[in-house]
Amino acid sequence: MLREMHHRIKNLFAIVSALISVSERSAPMVGTSFAEDLRARVRALAAAQDFVLKESEGGSDGHASTSLFGLIDAILSAHQDKNGARIVVSGEDVSVNNAVLTSLALLLHEFATNAIKYGSLSVNGGRVEIEVSRNNGLALTWTEVDGPPARVPEGAAGFGSELERMTIASLRGSLRREWRPDGVRILVEIPDQLPRR
Repeated sequence: MLREMHHRIKNLFAIVSALISVSERSAPMVGTSFAEDLRARVRALAAAQDFVLKESEGGSDGHASTSLFGLIDAILSAHQDKNGARIVVSGEDVSVNNAVLTSLALLLHEFATNAIKYGSLSVNGGRVEIEVSRNNGLALTWTEVDGPPARVPEGAAGFGSELERMTIASLRGSLRREWRPDGVRILVEIPDQLPRR
């Protein structure tokens, strides 16, 4: 039954991607950039869903949880170098309730997208350091190193910023950015009492 559900969900992701392509062709004012960003978000959700299925096949009782390090690897592996030095994860690998994996996957994807467009992953030699700790909740620190100077965005918040805000609100957490000379640092804190969906 789990495999059948997985197959149906993969079909839904494929249909959504196809709808994005059709909409992009029929509404050129939307632009290729918007459509590709949306496709990338769908791919990030699909990667998270694949990861959850693999973890769940080990015999879950309905209250499954997943390794946060595993999720980070599933979402960011496409941006890693062959030596594993471009994205470094440290700290305490924690189990994360499968109910919040989608939200965390979206956040990680947004951080990576910004790092590729504007931050440390946009230049040779730049890297991302992710540190995870647990103290009255989950704390994840995303630090960009050896990248261009981080600048506070001007103008109205974009779709990615709004998505981050809504995601953090759904987790009852907080997100804080530090704009540093060699890249942004993002601190995400999520309380232990995570909402169930």
